[in-house]
Amino acid sequence: MHAGRDPERETAALIAALPALPGKIVFITNEVGSGIVPDNRLARDFRDAQGKLNQAMAGTCDAAALVVMGLPLRLKG
Repeated sequence: MHAGRDPERETAALIAALPALPGKIVFITNEVGSGIVPDNRLARDFRDAQGKLNQAMAGTCDAAALVVMGLPLRLKG
């Protein structure tokens, strides 16, 4: 975001590239929407962009899990 790249465009490009990736791929992302609302615009924009990325990834991938304190909760697949 500091580099001036558009998170929505970058998310769309990643989602479009996923079907062409060979083999099994594991993505690890942050879940940043479960806490307080950040007090500055950049942090809020990051939180929103990360949430949209996670939603798009979960919608595209075959499996998704939320891991909290080392315990996986399978959300999909």
